[in-house]
Amino acid sequence: MLAKFGKFCALLIGLLCASPSLAFDWSVSGHVIAIEGTYMPSNLPFQIDVAGGSCAAGTFLHWNIGGSDATTRNINAQSVLSILMTAKSSGQKVTVFGNNSGCTIDFIYLQ
Repeated sequence: MLAKFGKFCALLIGLLCASPSLAFDWSVSGHVIAIEGTYMPSNLPFQIDVAGGSCAAGTFLHWNIGGSDATTRNINAQSVLSILMTAKSSGQKVTVFGNNSGCTIDFIYLQ
């Protein structure tokens, strides 16, 4: 019984060590101050009123629109644009999880 428990613990530790690390460098909450729709549907730059990592407050942050095909990318672009416009028009904060390199955003949450 103890041998099985030891193997289980070794397997669990191996899985935990092999898990990928988080894909973002920082996270902050702030108000959306601008949305740039010109580059849609491939990119959706926007600004928030607080700094995130090496990205100063007011710097354009970039949501790189994802999806495996045009339909999925369009849905993703519309969804994120909707979140940003809702936050801007209502004054609600968004929480963004981003990367210092290129000020790219991985996740956006409307609070």
